Amino acid sequence: MHAVTHVGYGVFVEVSAHPVLTVGVEEAVEVAGGQAVVTGTLRRDQDTVGQVLTSVAQLHVNGVAVDWAPVLGAVAGSDGGALVSLPTYAFQRERYWLDAPTVAVDATGLGLETLEHSLLGAAVPLAEGGQLFTGRISLETHPWLADHQVWGTVLVPGAALIELAMHAVTHVGQQGIEDIALEAPLAVPEGETVHLQVVVGEAQQDGQREFSIHSRMDSDDVDLGWKRHATGSSCAAVDVEPVSETLSGANWPPPGAAPVDIDELYAGFAGRGYEYGPLFQGVRAAWRLGDVVFVEVCLPEGVDGGGFGVHPALLDAAFQALLIVGGQGSGEGSEQVRLPFAVSGVRLVGRGAVRLRVGVRSVGVDEVAVEAGAQQMGTFDVAFMRVFAGRGYEYGPLFQGVRAAWRLGDVVFVEVCLPEGVDGGGLGFIRRCWMRRFRLC
Repeated sequence: MHAVTHVGYGVFVEVSAHPVLTVGVEEAVEVAGGQAVVTGTLRRDQDTVGQVLTSVAQLHVNGVAVDWAPVLGAVAGSDGGALVSLPTYAFQRERYWLDAPTVAVDATGLGLETLEHSLLGAAVPLAEGGQLFTGRISLETHPWLADHQVWGTVLVPGAALIELAMHAVTHVGQQGIEDIALEAPLAVPEGETVHLQVVVGEAQQDGQREFSIHSRMDSDDVDLGWKRHATGSSCAAVDVEPVSETLSGANWPPPGAAPVDIDELYAGFAGRGYEYGPLFQGVRAAWRLGDVVFVEVCLPEGVDGGGFGVHPALLDAAFQALLIVGGQGSGEGSEQVRLPFAVSGVRLVGRGAVRLRVGVRSVGVDEVAVEAGAQQMGTFDVAFMRVFAGRGYEYGPLFQGVRAAWRLGDVVFVEVCLPEGVDGGGLGFIRRCWMRRFRLC
């Protein structure tokens, strides 16, 4: 075998009913320090034709010239074979590799306090007073966030920002949130990691603490700093009012309440740009009694409220009642869209609710009161209550300027103009404008 490989033979085919010599030939070639392609022709208990073709294909892929005509026929002028056109685009792929889970580093070993919260991982007292809470989120570590989109953009729900603030202030001994203003949306792009910070200040003379919520993308330049999304203040002490008998009573839904059809509820939300996935489609039933809308909301089966005071999806479902209420705060029958931007009087008793009873009523222009209760440990506790503010967008004639719209691919073209008789005198005129960035609020 040493002599055979030495003179340049590099392909060996064993023609037999079953390979017997191939292993010995491979070992001999290896001992001789050479390289060769070694294959058989047939195998016992295998399809004869299929095995021969497999052996020939093995020779072909190893660079051996193979005359395929006897098997496939001539490419042209024969029925034996034909050229097959391959697609000009890349082959579609489906990935089966499991993603390795992100392993959290022990915060205690870094001088931090470890938190048992799904969005916040660690806390540290600040040298000059107050406390800093940190966390990281992404669609890989928190895939449920993808179920909350507005016009195709994944946004952290306002309910999650409230949950962040509530956890932070109660961690430093406060009893709830006096008020919180949601200033800017928090987007979570695909493939990005978002760093979170919740800063709670020192206690003031009245016991309250100011807080703020910030974020920064992992890919952002450090010099860009952090973006603020919410600010507010906590309350040091509060007498938690018992949940109303309407929500906690044995008669549910409330006697006399008329059912509200919710069959097309989420389809209607989608038409307004609210794209709720299964986790955030928590409204199970709704009723109207006078100026109050009652809803029952719950998490999907198999999802618990662990790791949260109130799961953001559950609290967001309670806020969806605002869209059912519609525009009662500024005129009966209005179809304005309400978006949460400020909340006051947030109180929490108990943790981990999976089902809530919610009551919502308008108490003024762009202001509604929300009360929610959950059955916990045999008693009916308050999960969230008091006043919630919503914003409605109402455009008068001057601002109803869109005249036509067209879509081309992922670009939308619109034609806008001022009403007849209104000119742009006294104002600058932009001949051409390309909007690179916009804000959802």
